[in-house]
Formats: sequence, structure tokens, C-alpha cells
Amino acid sequence: MYVLPIAAFLISRKGIRFKPLEIIGKASYNIYFVQMVYYEFFSDSVDKSFGYLNQFLLMFLIILVCVTISIVFYYLETPLTKLIISKTNQRFNTKPKLSR
Repeated sequence: MYVLPIAAFLISRKGIRFKPLEIIGKASYNIYFVQMVYYEFFSDSVDKSFGYLNQFLLMFLIILVCVTISIVFYYLETPLTKLIISKTNQRFNTKPKLSR
């Protein structure tokens, strides 16, 4: 209960940043999609292959893999998206509308 006000204070102060949390926040959309792909296509085979592991350890590994893959996708997707938008804008002679 006491953690939330302290966290809000630290987040609101300028100059205090937690870079890993920022990266995860930026990649959160990719995390959502990677989890959906995992649960649709891979969860049954992973459960069968690694079912002997402790459930907590298995869940930790699944989260770690999903977040890692999502961050890699984020760093690949962002430059590719900017490149595609830039090429499209050049082709159609429009001004870029990138937000960042």
C-alpha cells in the first residue's frame, strides 16, 4: 500500500528514470502480440515438454521469453516502420506525421 505513493513520486520527478521499465513500456504492444501468438500456437507443446518444471519457474521462463522476444521485435519494428513511412511519404510527396 505504501509502495504506490513512493513509486508515483519517483516516476513524477524529472531526472529519476528506470530505463528497463521504460523499454518494457515502449514494447508493451509487442508483448501483447507475442503473448497471443505464444498462447495460441506454443503453449500446449511447451507444457508437454517442460511440464515437469515447477509451475512458478515455468511461468517465469515464459514471461522472460515473451518479453525478450517482444523487445527485440520493438527494436526491429520501429526503424522499419519509420523507413516505410518515409518511403511512402517520398513516393506520395507528403510530409511525415511521426510522433516522438
